[in-house]
Amino acid sequence: MFPLGVVLFPGEAIALRVFEERYLAMLEHCASMPSPSFGVVLIERGSEVGGGDARSMVATLAHIDNTSPGIGGVMLECRGAERLKILEWLPDDPFPRARVEVWPDEDADLAAALPARRRLGDSLDTLIALAGEDRRRVSGRRSAPRLPDERIDPAGYPFALARALGLPAADRYRILAAPDQVTRRAVLADAIDDAAAVIEFRGRGR
Repeated sequence: MFPLGVVLFPGEAIALRVFEERYLAMLEHCASMPSPSFGVVLIERGSEVGGGDARSMVATLAHIDNTSPGIGGVMLECRGAERLKILEWLPDDPFPRARVEVWPDEDADLAAALPARRRLGDSLDTLIALAGEDRRRVSGRRSAPRLPDERIDPAGYPFALARALGLPAADRYRILAAPDQVTRRAVLADAIDDAAAVIEFRGRGR
C-alpha cells in the first residue's frame, strides 16, 4: 500500500516519485509480480513521509506502466484500476501493507438512477454558468471547461468529471467510496453544489 495525500480514481493516470526506503522496498517486491501493482490510499491525517499517518479504508489498485531513474529515487507512471476495500491494516514492515478485497460497484437503486442523473446535470449546468460569470468578472473572458462525454464511458463518467473539475481530495474520496453508480452521482452533485456555492459567495464579495 502507498498512502498519499491524493485520491487515485479507476482509469486515472498518476506520476509518482519514490524515494523513501520503505517504498523502494515495496517497488522491489512489486517487481516480482506478474503484473506489478500496489494500492494507493488517501492519508486522512498526517504526513506522506515518515509514517504515523491516519489512512482511509478505500483504495485504488495502481498498475505500474513504466519506471525510470529519478533524482534521489525512482519515477513511476501508473494507472488506477479496481477499487479496493481495506479489511485490515497490517504492520508497516517493511512497508505499508493491508488485507484487501476488490470492491466492484454494488447493485444500485434503479428507480433513483434517472433522478440522480438529472440532478447531476442540473448541478453541473449551474456550476458552469457561475464559473463563466466568475471568469468574466476577473479577466473579461469566458472559456468553458473541457468536460468528458458521458456516452463514451457511462460507468467512468463520475470519476472523469470529478477529475476535469479539479475537486479537492476529500470530495474525490467520497466519490471513490460511494458504493454504487447512483450514489456516486449524488455525491458528485453535492460536491459540485458546494463548489458552485463558493463561487457564488465569492462573487457577492466583489
